[in-house]
Amino acid sequence: MRALLRLAATEMKLFVREPIVLTFVFAFPVLTVLVLGGVFDDDDPNFEGALPSDYYVAAYIGVVIAAIGLVMLPVHLASYRERGVLRRFDVSRYPRWALPAAWILVAMVITVVAVAVLLVTGHLVYGLPEPNDLLGVAVGSLPGAFAFISIGIALGIALPSARSAQGLGMLLFFPFFLLGGAGPPPDAMGDPMSTIANVVPLTRGAIDTRAVAGPGQPHRPPRRAGRPRRAGHDRMGDAQRPGGRVTRHAWRKCRYAALNTSGRRPGHRYAA
Repeated sequence: MRALLRLAATEMKLFVREPIVLTFVFAFPVLTVLVLGGVFDDDDPNFEGALPSDYYVAAYIGVVIAAIGLVMLPVHLASYRERGVLRRFDVSRYPRWALPAAWILVAMVITVVAVAVLLVTGHLVYGLPEPNDLLGVAVGSLPGAFAFISIGIALGIALPSARSAQGLGMLLFFPFFLLGGAGPPPDAMGDPMSTIANVVPLTRGAIDTRAVAGPGQPHRPPRRAGRPRRAGHDRMGDAQRPGGRVTRHAWRKCRYAALNTSGRRPGHRYAA
């Protein structure tokens, strides 16, 4: 057991030095969920009654798991195979099962940390509600994480080089990412894409996570509800185009009116 923990600690140091880990496991899910969570309106009907931010945070738990299983592990392990590390490990004092066990342990720890970073960031930015069953979310995510980690280990051992592992991993990751609930909302997809999305493993994982977390519970008010209205904003509705966009001229007039009512002296360059 001590040898396994020592080997896992060494593997953890090697994993966190990989730029692809920081990019696809930590930075990519957080940045993308922040963008998508703020793009759609809170009352958008395509999100099955949930707020877009809550919907995407639940979906991106699966994205973190897929990034670890399809990108991080295959590239790292294929580089071992390419450099002959696996052959040297066969003649070492460690048993054969120790290295795969260390990979699984390290990948599980990275999954927990990356999901925690995602949830904390989403809570700080969007104020996520507390899940109905936090233990259920954790227990429900573990089988999916273990399945993708197993797939990643199999791909890393089977592929001959890190480049081939990266190419195949990206080829699998992005369709899973776009169709597994982390891309367009399901009600916005056409029939062919919706049919394909239903068989993507991440789709079922995102649906189960939202079901256990309780998407139907009371949510916070819309993000803009508590902001004070500035003078001139009440006139915006009178100057909108049929498509709902405000004309540039109307926006300037409202902006100048707001500045004039904020105490600026007459004759200022922003005066109407």
